[in-house]
Amino acid sequence: MGQRYRLLVLGGVVVAAGLWLSGVFDRRSGRQQPPPPAEVRREMLPEATPYSDAEIQAILDAVNQKTGGRLNQQAVLVIGEYLRPLDPARLTIDHFNRLAALVMNAPVDVKDAWDARLAQLAEEGTIEGARAALWRADLANRAAKTYEEADRLKVPALWHAIHHPGFLPAVRAVKAGSVFTDTAFLNAETQWSSGLAQELTGLISPELSVKYASAVRYFAEKALTAKANAPEDRERLRQAAHGYFSAVLDSADLPERQRRELRLARDRTGGKAARGELIGRPAPPMTFLWSSGDAPPKRLADLRGKVVVLDFWATWCAPCRASFPKLKALQARYGDRVVVVGVTSVQGRHVNPKATGDVPGLTDTTGDAAREFRLMADFIRDAGITWRIAFSEQDAFNPDYGVMALPHVAIIDAKGVVRHNGLRIEDPEFEGKIDELLK
Repeated sequence: MGQRYRLLVLGGVVVAAGLWLSGVFDRRSGRQQPPPPAEVRREMLPEATPYSDAEIQAILDAVNQKTGGRLNQQAVLVIGEYLRPLDPARLTIDHFNRLAALVMNAPVDVKDAWDARLAQLAEEGTIEGARAALWRADLANRAAKTYEEADRLKVPALWHAIHHPGFLPAVRAVKAGSVFTDTAFLNAETQWSSGLAQELTGLISPELSVKYASAVRYFAEKALTAKANAPEDRERLRQAAHGYFSAVLDSADLPERQRRELRLARDRTGGKAARGELIGRPAPPMTFLWSSGDAPPKRLADLRGKVVVLDFWATWCAPCRASFPKLKALQARYGDRVVVVGVTSVQGRHVNPKATGDVPGLTDTTGDAAREFRLMADFIRDAGITWRIAFSEQDAFNPDYGVMALPHVAIIDAKGVVRHNGLRIEDPEFEGKIDELLK
């Protein structure tokens, strides 16, 4: 499989870590439940004395020492070397949680063997049974070769976990939080077509535990990118997520980084793109703090009369820098008929791969926007940028344009109306969209 899928598998560590998250909810969607996931080995394993905490810790220490904490192909072999001899009958759910990073990156044959133990534990209608069912969902796509196959295997496993009789008590006991993050690993359209997104929407309310905040953010923002779901379902999720993020920010004492992420999530779920009020409407206002070139504009509205391509980016974003040749070619092709603007915001850091320093290319600009502006002038020269660069007062992850990842491109017509959003400049039809607006 490609590197993106391998990263998805390694990303399962995040899903496993999410098992500790908690929350409460009080309604279910009532949708028909699909059959439980196909079993790999369902023979009953004999009861045995569980491994001690010291035995589990010894495995963790040994693997960490051999791998240096790195996850690569050699690490997978080491993990298999230490997990394969373990007797699954002696494993408890707490063992799975402690070994999460190893289990999610173990060889498939180890996961197959351990899934049999999870199947046994999941037969109990208890909190521990629900936790086992959630773990089975984590492992369901272990042998998948494609994204589509991974989704097909994971969906029924998630349904089975959500409808396990011990699931609600497990959530309230702070032991079932992976349901949001695990669902978020599915394709956005699959989340809705399977009914899982509708189910999880019903769980989100201002009363939901703050410990779910990051998981809900990941799920909701991914699900809201889907194009094929019913508008009313999408709007219910948008409203629920927006209300939840607002409540969390008003009440919780959060680390600054998480607070910023949740603030952006709140603003995005309340922004024009999420509300369906962007395309075909006047472009949301934007104020420029600094801009390159002659006669620098102070506002986005100052560019009205020309087709405008907004490229949201940041100096630290490698894919953004990789798109520079395309942007340069775009500017050369259209000249002054189209205004290309690379929109960033004050980041508190500046990256110029051609510069030197304590960390090559990296400069800390925390609290010094003026310095960041000056460094940008050097960056423009070093990178051979021929289009306008502007720092907007609004965040580069602009909520009204629904920017969740950089780069992100929007096209505005000469009347100041947003015609396209969420594009990639590499899209084959990108220039055709501009040509249509120039006719």
